[in-house]
Amino acid sequence: MGTLKPSAGRMSIGGHDCFEERGRVKRLVGLLSDEPVFYSYTQRS
Repeated sequence: MGTLKPSAGRMSIGGHDCFEERGRVKRLVGLLSDEPVFYSYTQRS
């Protein structure tokens, strides 16, 4: 959603352009990255 600029056409969700208003669109639908990032975990004793 908004990462690559389309060469043709237009896409909108909830009346918001997915490229021009990507922040608003992401808030409407939620976004889950295809490559999760896990922070290192250190167990404290």
